[in-house]
Amino acid sequence: VIIHCVLMMRKNNLSQVALFFACLGYPVDANASYRTGGKPHDSWRGQNGTSPANLFSPPVATNSPPPLEPTSSPTEKPETGAPTSALTSDLFVPLSPTLACPSVLYKSTDIDSSATLYYAVVPSDPPGSSNGLLCGRLEAEHDGWIALAISENGGMIGSEAIIGLPSDDTVLKYDLTSYSGIAVMPDDKQTLTGISITEEDGKTIMEFTKMLAEDGEIRIKEDGVNLFLHARGGRSLGHHGSRLSFEMNFAEDEDVPALSCPDVLSGYTELPYATLFYAIVPSNPPGSGNGLLCGRLEAEINGWISLGFSKHGGMVGSEAVIGLPSDGTVLKYNLFEYDEVNPMSTDKQTLRDTFIDIDEEDMKTIMGFTKLLVEDGEIPIKEDGLSGFLYACGGMIFPATHDISLAFWKNLAKDQIEVESDSPPTVDEVVPPVTEPVVAQPAKDCTKELCDFELDPNYRMRYRLNIPEDSTVDECTGCTISMELIYDGEAWVAIGFSSDGNMIGSEAIIGTPGGNILKYSMFSKVTSGVEPMPENQQTLFDASLEVEVGQTIMKFTKIMKEPGEIEILAGGNNNILGAYGRNEVLATHIARQSVVLNLSSGASEEVITPNKVAWLAHGIMSFLAWGVFVPFAVQSSLLRDLLPKGPIWIKLHKAFNAIAYALSILIFAIAVVYTSKEGGSHFVNGHQKMGLAMLIMASGQIFGGVIRPHNPAPGEGKTSVRKGWEVGHRILGVALLACGFWQMGNGIERYANKYSVGESDEKLSIAYWVWIGFMSSVIVVGGWYYKFHKSSEEDGGQISGHDAGNKGEDQSDDDPPSATFQSELDDSKKKTIPETE
Repeated sequence: VIIHCVLMMRKNNLSQVALFFACLGYPVDANASYRTGGKPHDSWRGQNGTSPANLFSPPVATNSPPPLEPTSSPTEKPETGAPTSALTSDLFVPLSPTLACPSVLYKSTDIDSSATLYYAVVPSDPPGSSNGLLCGRLEAEHDGWIALAISENGGMIGSEAIIGLPSDDTVLKYDLTSYSGIAVMPDDKQTLTGISITEEDGKTIMEFTKMLAEDGEIRIKEDGVNLFLHARGGRSLGHHGSRLSFEMNFAEDEDVPALSCPDVLSGYTELPYATLFYAIVPSNPPGSGNGLLCGRLEAEINGWISLGFSKHGGMVGSEAVIGLPSDGTVLKYNLFEYDEVNPMSTDKQTLRDTFIDIDEEDMKTIMGFTKLLVEDGEIPIKEDGLSGFLYACGGMIFPATHDISLAFWKNLAKDQIEVESDSPPTVDEVVPPVTEPVVAQPAKDCTKELCDFELDPNYRMRYRLNIPEDSTVDECTGCTISMELIYDGEAWVAIGFSSDGNMIGSEAIIGTPGGNILKYSMFSKVTSGVEPMPENQQTLFDASLEVEVGQTIMKFTKIMKEPGEIEILAGGNNNILGAYGRNEVLATHIARQSVVLNLSSGASEEVITPNKVAWLAHGIMSFLAWGVFVPFAVQSSLLRDLLPKGPIWIKLHKAFNAIAYALSILIFAIAVVYTSKEGGSHFVNGHQKMGLAMLIMASGQIFGGVIRPHNPAPGEGKTSVRKGWEVGHRILGVALLACGFWQMGNGIERYANKYSVGESDEKLSIAYWVWIGFMSSVIVVGGWYYKFHKSSEEDGGQISGHDAGNKGEDQSDDDPPSATFQSELDDSKKKTIPETE
């Protein structure tokens, strides 16, 4: 104790001295505001002046209120109890745990016919610590400010309110001192967290999280009657149009039932080398958001498995439940990019009943989980409707490229069947659901009726051609097209017209919630290259964009033939591009569709994605370079004793490497040219960076081979420079080979994602890895053979056949043979001197 205090006093850290003694049970003024170095130190508040019970509780999160002010007496028990500020010392942390709101607010009360309060009360933990929370979402069918107040007597004067102003996007705490006196509380009282104020679908929605007990404020009771007030008014804060008072006793609330999974998962779907068994438990009561997906995924693999959830069928931007047998975890992940798969934060890890096992007998990995259908900030799973799913699996190492992947759409509610069994059904016991065949939509006359076209399961286009009476479909003078785009989500939406099916050079109509609907020119794939057309070309009319019940709906009418723009053909095929984003901010799309559509008939055909041949050639040449010629070059060196005597091995080694290097330059050029042609960015992802690094390393390897130190003459030892070069040459060669194998595997995955390659092409990926495994085995076995063979010959006092014929491993062509070597050749009837390296 003495040593510690002396050290703290030498640092002028008196607050740590006081707290250290408090920890040991010595009396201390717990509410004093200590100072260190002349600067105020964070205050610490105890309970009744006693020492804290637990100085090693979890730290307070960022949503905690500011520090409480010291009370007048060190022994006075503060009303709000729990500390809320972190101590500056790394030895001490706050006393009470940080509480958080649930992801879904299950409970609600109808204030009147126009307003509803959704809420949850998080009780204090431990009881009496006063760190409980009121989590609220107030929704009112109203255009203007809304408020929720807590009152001691049911009256306005003296109450305290939370008021949301959509006009300036604020949610703040106010003192209601009189009917005309409404004052914003000081900054240190603005302790609300999780605040937002939005307007959508004719509603104003305010969200907030408030501490139940705060210093100098009206306490919200966990158990007892609370008097609340609700008011709403105009666009600016002023006299309310209506005010209501209501009582709530949170202790008397009936909890929303916690649902559980059935004993038998009656639904199932077959996947590649896997089966998903599942059951949907609907929300109870309906709309409460407590519905469940109960799942068990069984895969014929010894490694990680996952089930993902996607809005658009693609990996990027989706979410997944991933089970890792290597560490026994089943967690939720965000799939931000192909090479960026991160676990969700701890508060998002809401899965129940999780397990991950490997059945050694059946060679299966089995993952079980229970997940809420609807969770805040996550992709919802529909109780009855099509939802997008992703299945993937891989080896024991994670994260890593998946071995198998599949995107599929499914209505889980329709596929379940009732079974009477006490044990989970097997595939043979359950009759698979009948899948209706997909029937092509009949052609319509879209000049007389509204035509409907699905761009993807989340994005639908409806349109009608407006043909003047004095014109025809073929002529189409003065024609217009009325379009309606419906996206199942809240984000920017776009529809484009292209002359060749490419984004660059196309023209689009883009609408953003809360913004404008404008015509754009698409100069590149980056956001800065998407530019609004000049004002004189903004000729859309009857344009509107609304967000209704989670859907973004954009409507407009456009002239089909406009000067300087891509013509929309009424009687011919049009290259149409659809896209939508992640949110309201115009940025990179999360899904894009391309279709050739005859607008007058509604007939469509598949679009051949551009540059497919170029990228296929890029992949084939990569395989030849790094999957064939480079391994052959390595093998020609390691297995040199199996080749004819003489310099044949070094000639093969150089030739194979030269061909691989030439192909690498061509591969790199194709990637750069077509990435630029498609408007992409260079060297921003792992594949691009690896390609650049490999070309640089390969160039260094080739250059090092050209200027290498020569092998010593027979009878002389290798110099340290030569030995160092050999070690570096081999290490760099092995590194390049390993990088090449990874790069090709990653490239196959990227190609499959880019061009939606079907699962039938998985055989090619399997064949690739079989080939790579064979090449690697030859290299490993060859290396062992060379080392063992050479070692055994040296132990026997012999020179290997290769070295006997060449007097050194790689003596260069321009190195003159030694005099001894020349004499030996003269004595052997002047045989032709073999070309040596």
